[in-house]
Amino acid sequence: MRTLREILGSHTTTIVLLALHALAVLSSLWVFQGMSASDQPTYMGLADGLAQGRFTYWIGTFDPPPMETYRTQGYPAFILLARSLAGGVLGIKLVQMAIYLGLLMLVLRALRRHVHGVRAGNLFLLFMLPQFQMLYYTQMVFPELLMAVLCTSAVLAALPAPDRPPRAIIVGVLLAAGFWVRPVLLLFPLFVWLMDQVFLRARVGRRVLRMELLVLLVFSATGPLPFALWNLKTHGVFKPVPISGSGVISNMGIWQMRLPGYGTMHYFRYSFFGRELLPWVGPDAAEGYYTLYQEQWQRIDSLTAPAMTPEDRERIPIMIAEHPRLFVTRSAPYTIALDKAITRENIKMIADDPGYFLLSRLYTAIRLWVTSPSPPMEKIVYRPEGDLRPIARLPHGITAWAKVLAPFLITGLTFGAAFVVLLRRIVRRYGPWLDRRWILYMVLYIWMIHIPMAIQSRYTVPVHVLLIMAVALALADGGASRATRSTDA
Repeated sequence: MRTLREILGSHTTTIVLLALHALAVLSSLWVFQGMSASDQPTYMGLADGLAQGRFTYWIGTFDPPPMETYRTQGYPAFILLARSLAGGVLGIKLVQMAIYLGLLMLVLRALRRHVHGVRAGNLFLLFMLPQFQMLYYTQMVFPELLMAVLCTSAVLAALPAPDRPPRAIIVGVLLAAGFWVRPVLLLFPLFVWLMDQVFLRARVGRRVLRMELLVLLVFSATGPLPFALWNLKTHGVFKPVPISGSGVISNMGIWQMRLPGYGTMHYFRYSFFGRELLPWVGPDAAEGYYTLYQEQWQRIDSLTAPAMTPEDRERIPIMIAEHPRLFVTRSAPYTIALDKAITRENIKMIADDPGYFLLSRLYTAIRLWVTSPSPPMEKIVYRPEGDLRPIARLPHGITAWAKVLAPFLITGLTFGAAFVVLLRRIVRRYGPWLDRRWILYMVLYIWMIHIPMAIQSRYTVPVHVLLIMAVALALADGGASRATRSTDA
């Protein structure tokens, strides 16, 4: 009878696993049919605007249309390209399915460099099979799948280190492409250089450090700098990231645990705070916090009202009344005033209750990797309505519970075990991980940068593939060590 090691070391196993992945990707068209991302209308509208030479979804509604303040152009440009190849939302899904399969093949090829490359590749494919969240994002008009491709590609291009100018340029351009999709990558090249400079300077050498500075230079010249210049030309502000969003996302993150089942009509209208299976606060406390939340926004609105332009006063009511699925686009002065006022409120909340903030961020650090088993909401309260409170409905029946618990168990067990395996392997034998440190840097950076924000497990999806790749390498290392000890004996 063949041992598990022999099965995992077989090329036939690789073919079988790839076939299963192809089948799973194809089946996702059926499994997730009829579902759409909440941000789909805005992304599709921005793609339509780009097709007409303007980065806005208000062409035909206002003249001149207000330019986008919250997104970058990368994913809408991808949508435009995908639609030109295959047409419509289905075309976007088909292209995302294709690049996901391509991503698996790219990682498989990289893993083949390992001394037990076939085994490492098969472990990777095996662990990726139950990751239904990746299949989900092939079917959603969300940037997470494209970000996974770009983040993984940049890291693979860098391994073991960008030690020559051509490689450094390629890595810088790939990271810049990721920045245009989601500007959260803004500080990553600097983060890598600082980590190597502070902790590994003697090990990596001056040449690698210089090439990492070249990565930073290329990245800055092709990503943040052009976007900052676009902001300056369009909004009158030289800023390398969108001028809206950061303050309010952090604000929602601070309030999130205290407002289970409540929603908001401020800034991102009809957003809601979600409800953990075990809420942090009871109904009475949550109602009290919702009152405080409304009072906070009264202060914010009062402080920022003078920054509203005549166009804001004319257009915002129309946007709200006639286009509820689109985010409101405010003028640059009003947007900046709001961001400053919200940030001041955030700082005050943290200073007033640092213990809660720390505990909520520790919880967020875990939840970013785990899909919540949140019960479906029967009633979400979006605005104060007398004594009305949110109502959560527990799932009924085995199928309903399975839909809630399966993503939670898969992500919780996968990534919980992943961190245990990685820490154990790195502590025992860290040598090989010096050449793989870019994998760890990307995972650590994406994780850390999202901890201050609202909990959305999709934020870490761009590095799920890299984390599972690292686990496959760690297990293959362990197998190689055992085989060596067995041979020596």
